[in-house]
Amino acid sequence: MTYQKANPVLVHLDDLKSGNVDFKSLEEAFGPESLGVIVVSGLPEKFIGLRQRLLSFASHLGNLSQAELEALECPEAKYLVGWEGLLVGFKETFEEFCVMVIDIAGLVARACDKYALRHITGYQEGYLEHVVKTSTSSKARLLHYFPPPALETSSVEAEEDLDNWCGTHLDHGCLTGLTSAMYVDEGSQTLDISRGVDLPELESAPDPDAGLYIKDRRGGVAKVGIPRDCLAFQTGEALEVITEGKLKAVPHFVRGCRASKAAGVSRNTIAVFTQPNLWEKVDRDRDFATFAKEIVAKNTEG
Repeated sequence: MTYQKANPVLVHLDDLKSGNVDFKSLEEAFGPESLGVIVVSGLPEKFIGLRQRLLSFASHLGNLSQAELEALECPEAKYLVGWEGLLVGFKETFEEFCVMVIDIAGLVARACDKYALRHITGYQEGYLEHVVKTSTSSKARLLHYFPPPALETSSVEAEEDLDNWCGTHLDHGCLTGLTSAMYVDEGSQTLDISRGVDLPELESAPDPDAGLYIKDRRGGVAKVGIPRDCLAFQTGEALEVITEGKLKAVPHFVRGCRASKAAGVSRNTIAVFTQPNLWEKVDRDRDFATFAKEIVAKNTEG
């Protein structure tokens, strides 16, 4: 697959707090010709440790026995509860990290509000920040990609199968907070949480082609790298509708590691989806509940 390396717009957290992100930068990050992603640096000191611990939990979780996992499942609640009693310290780490991400997402939303107020007639001042900060519908997904299966000596990896970790899609919320991925060589160690949560992290992906990709507005594909000490925020469909297309959602996918380069190596990350409460309006006619049902129906038809 042919692709280019993306250079996302980088902003400092202090500039978000003080309102010093200019419209040109925001348009380059989220506008009609953008990659739909912004990277925030200068994060709180606790970010590095929280990221390390939370993403380590993903490997511990992924290696629980089938019986242990089934004991935590709650199908009638769409698997959205049950995690609270998962591992010692998990709930506290998860919640502290996600609250921090949502707080920063609120600052990104504030910058979007200023842009929308300037460019959209009748735009409600502060609406996106209100949506992000007051939502009880935001979700987070801790992701553990298992090590690729070992290849037989005579096997040849198919190029077209290398982007199947997460197929091309649009998020349907407002802003999605993302960390850099954590790669763990699970094949070289015994996972035992009684010895401590934090796991050693590889310096980089064992397969340089693995990772997050964005489909740009001209049909090209760009690989996005997120520095380990930064957060990235991607645009979703609700943001695009609320801003009447001035800020655009971004199609993206995750490409997996090739077994020949990453035997025994897993990939951990987290995505925090900030989305409106179900009753909040995304346009004059639809609330988010109606909008989300339409998106789900579109994505599952056929």
